[in-house]
Amino acid sequence: MSARMSRHTMQLREVTLTEIQMKRLSDVPETPPAVSTKVESRGEIVSDQAGYAFVRITLVFDEAENAPFSLTAEYRGTVVTEDQPVNREKFETFLKDEGVYLLWPYLRQLIAQLTRDMDFPPLTLPTLSHTKEIIDRNEAAVDAVKGDISGE
Repeated sequence: MSARMSRHTMQLREVTLTEIQMKRLSDVPETPPAVSTKVESRGEIVSDQAGYAFVRITLVFDEAENAPFSLTAEYRGTVVTEDQPVNREKFETFLKDEGVYLLWPYLRQLIAQLTRDMDFPPLTLPTLSHTKEIIDRNEAAVDAVKGDISGE
């Protein structure tokens, strides 16, 4: 199966690490505690054709008292649009929602590198499935339309 690709009217132009806080709290545990992620995103319009997508991640260990380290990081991506005129509300929503997918690879690489540099086994975040989210969203929309048609 070949992928059909087309250029998007929104383009990521620049990526900046805006914040990083990491502290080693203990030696490498024999059994690493389970870790989850807290992810926050937001969009900020800076002009009629540009905006910032921000994604912030905090690693949260299930057993906080046994956490080997703490880590919070944030990236800012500059996104430019070719759309004229731009719908500011939709652009801000795009920055917030799509920013996660645009900036996630940078967060994955950073966290893997930092954990490796601190002599921990590299922690590689999972990849995200944008396609699955689109399919789920479309299925929900179809179900809603079916409900409207059938009166459910």
